[in-house]
Amino acid sequence: MASPDPANPPAPQKQALLYALGVALLAVAGWVDAVGFVHWGGTFSSFMSGNTTHLGVAVTQGQGAAIEKLFGVMAAFVAGVITGESLRALAGRWHRTAVLAWEALVLAVATALAFRSDGTVILLLLSFAMGTQNAVIHRAEGIGIALTYVTGTLVHLGRVLASTLAGGGDWNEVFKYAGLWLALAAGAFAGGFTAGKSAPLAIAVACGLLLVFLIISIMLGPSAGPGRGASD
Repeated sequence: MASPDPANPPAPQKQALLYALGVALLAVAGWVDAVGFVHWGGTFSSFMSGNTTHLGVAVTQGQGAAIEKLFGVMAAFVAGVITGESLRALAGRWHRTAVLAWEALVLAVATALAFRSDGTVILLLLSFAMGTQNAVIHRAEGIGIALTYVTGTLVHLGRVLASTLAGGGDWNEVFKYAGLWLALAAGAFAGGFTAGKSAPLAIAVACGLLLVFLIISIMLGPSAGPGRGASD
């Protein structure tokens, strides 16, 4: 019997690995979000719902500088999403690796700039990177995975939990959604702690983690189908 190829794991194992990668990326999103919150006046780099609320308050109070910054951050995030999805379509079966490589490059630029200054352009780069990250994985282990926010994840968690408690759901799905939320929370805790010591260091660590995930993605190989329709 031929030994299994570690670079081409069986489908169930690959789905589990993709889910684990999604959990890790959500932790990075929480980490990066905490950096923005700590160093740029409570502005998030990936939590656009929070920024939208912040924007509404800033408008009512006539905070011109805050309005400009928040619009810029949200525009950068959307630009990142567009870039990530475009890369996903262009790279085909290697979309996951292509998007991770681009995100790592953007974070590397942000890291280099952060060691020189603390300008708003760094926050814009972080938001752009987080927008891009959403294209890495769409689904794994039979569930949709959002890679920079967990509001929808908590809604799904509540629905599945309600169904499971009524006898018609699956505890495995409950744990999957709960794991995604915990990843973001843990990343925010660790990122907030590190950012309190040094923002450039915190961004550098996030960049380093992305490079590790990039290597893992290369080892996982291409996806099972075309970029736009693949399960991941």
